[in-house]
Amino acid sequence: MKTKTFLLLLFAAAALCGGTAEFRGGRILCAELSRKSPAPAVTEKAAARYPELPLPADRIYACVTFKGHDGRKLSIHDYGLECFGRVYPCVAFRKNGGAFTDSVHDAPRIDPRARYALLFILDSKFVGLNKIEELNIKALFPPEKISRSRVLFKNLEEGAFTAPDAISESGQVAEKK
Repeated sequence: MKTKTFLLLLFAAAALCGGTAEFRGGRILCAELSRKSPAPAVTEKAAARYPELPLPADRIYACVTFKGHDGRKLSIHDYGLECFGRVYPCVAFRKNGGAFTDSVHDAPRIDPRARYALLFILDSKFVGLNKIEELNIKALFPPEKISRSRVLFKNLEEGAFTAPDAISESGQVAEKK
């Protein structure tokens, strides 16, 4: 009886925490928004790197933590976050709990046991107005028909992003209510 109760509680907790979402690069474990910059130096360099997309004055950061498909490589040029007709480029990535890097030369091969995070800088006039935001993560390479995946982002407001090792394997992507 105790085992049955424990399993029931475990499944209930997993349901409350959300789940995962598939996208072209792997399995998303967590998608969050925050006004707190996790990498201030990266943010300033991104402003210079993307003059065609001036970074907004009122910023909100988006972080997508995922486990990637084996054999792929990862680059900041692979993905964008699409919202309100605009695609915001990935400005940095990190492996496990390491620091974010904006290196365009270092495209590491994905380790399927590791967790990776993609960082985006969005305009907070349009995004981050709700507790849960639905955005599209977009692979920036063809074919177009499988390049978009809808993902629900949890808005942490001023809170820090969840550490990769604190995210369970079953994920904590927000669920639509």
